Amino acid sequence: MSAPIIIEVRLPDDQLETQAGMIAARLPGANHANGWPLSVSQAAAALGWSRNTLYRRIEAGQIKTEPNAPRVMIPPSEISRLLHEPQPGGDGQ
Repeated sequence: MSAPIIIEVRLPDDQLETQAGMIAARLPGANHANGWPLSVSQAAAALGWSRNTLYRRIEAGQIKTEPNAPRVMIPPSEISRLLHEPQPGGDGQ
């Protein structure tokens, strides 16, 4: 068995929070209730939507994303807002 590799990274607080959120979102059982942003796949699953629907709404400016994340991440406030938003019928969600 090999020894674990330890890497030390120093980041400003805002970047550290973003990175910590992305790591936490990948952990089993992670959800929007813990305050961390969700990936598009996680957000789509939480909302019961397809990834394509979520991407279309992001591109249309209807869903806010984390501005400094290296990939598309949805903040928990958006997930909560979308969960409580009336859904239009017939759009494939």
